[in-house]
Amino acid sequence: NADSLPDNSIRVIYEDREGRLWVGTNTAGLAQLDRATGRFQVLRREGQDPTSLSHDSVYAIAEDRDGYLWVGTQEGLNRLDPRTRISDRLLADPSDPATLPHNYIYALKLDRQGRLWIATVGGGIAWIDPATRRVTRVPFAPDAGTQELDRHMFAIAEDPAGALWFGSERGLYRLDESEDSLRRVALPELAPGKDVPI
Repeated sequence: NADSLPDNSIRVIYEDREGRLWVGTNTAGLAQLDRATGRFQVLRREGQDPTSLSHDSVYAIAEDRDGYLWVGTQEGLNRLDPRTRISDRLLADPSDPATLPHNYIYALKLDRQGRLWIATVGGGIAWIDPATRRVTRVPFAPDAGTQELDRHMFAIAEDPAGALWFGSERGLYRLDESEDSLRRVALPELAPGKDVPI
């Protein structure tokens, strides 16, 4: 059934401001559900077409203030126009620090200031100004020590006060806005039923 969900392995589900439901799959691209008919329209990487998705493994979706969807894949970041279904690709270039730090995008988060935060598997954290597409890589704090090696990031959250938190393979980090760097948060082992203030 060509109109069915293209893959049962789901990585992300996202509802945009128009109420459209988008499903990122592990091997079959990005699917949009037509709620009235139950049918899916699928966007995939199409050979050498640079306006298609950069990869069929979709891990993260975020929507910017202009209604564009940012789609993080295992091989690059895409800015998708949901009306035309055309994607613009943003890819890492190891020799250019103004590009993404890594192509494996695992999580995305648009913060209250309009910055799009990017967690990569292998390149740490960066953010993009969606309007200019300028990439800013975020270093670890100078006293992070061996955490400089912790570049596998998997989660992003913004708390009610506007602080940004990042979950990695090895621990929890908080953005130090004064230094524009990631500072590791020491977490003592939690006893059952007890809260530990940070």
